[in-house]
Amino acid sequence: MNKFDILCDRWCSWAPVFLRVTLAFVFFLFGYQKLSEPSQTTAEIQLLLDAGLGSASVINYYTGLIEVIVGLGLLIGFKVRVLAGVAAVMIAGIFSSILRAYGASINPDIYRDIGLFGAAVALMLLGAGPWSIEEFMNRKKGKPGGFISISRGERTEEEKRETTKDDDFTLPPSKLEIPR
Repeated sequence: MNKFDILCDRWCSWAPVFLRVTLAFVFFLFGYQKLSEPSQTTAEIQLLLDAGLGSASVINYYTGLIEVIVGLGLLIGFKVRVLAGVAAVMIAGIFSSILRAYGASINPDIYRDIGLFGAAVALMLLGAGPWSIEEFMNRKKGKPGGFISISRGERTEEEKRETTKDDDFTLPPSKLEIPR
C-alpha cells in the first residue's frame, strides 16, 4: 500500500462532509444573494419566466428561500439525501433553462453547474457522513453511522457474519468495498 492509499483509507469516510460543506456554501450564498439583492438575479429569473412559471419577484424570493434552507440543512447534516435531491433538481432546472435560452457554448460559467449537479447526486448517494445531525441521531438510536463509509480494506469478522445472515450478496450499511 502506498502513501496515497493510506491517506484515502484514513479520509475516505469524510468525503460526504467535504461535499456537504462545499455544496452548502454555494447554495447558502446564492440564496442569500437572491434574498438580499433581488435585482442581481433578474437574468436567471427571467429564464425561468420564459418557461411560464410566474412573477419574477415571487420566484426570486422562494428560490432564494429554498436555497438558504438547502444550504443550512446540508451544512448541519439534516435530511441530507432529501436536500441533495432538491439541490440536484434545482441545478438541473437552472442548467436546462440556460441551455434552452442560450444553447450549448464553450462558456465555462454555464458548465460549472454540471460539477454542482455531480456533487449533489454524490451526496444523495453517500448520505450525510460524520459530523452531522443524522449521524448523531442514528448513534443515539443505536444504528450504524447513517452513511456509507467507503473502505478500501477488509471487512471485520463481525461484518462478514452480518452479511451471511441475510444473504451473501449484501453489504452492511456501514461499509462499501471498492475493488482494487
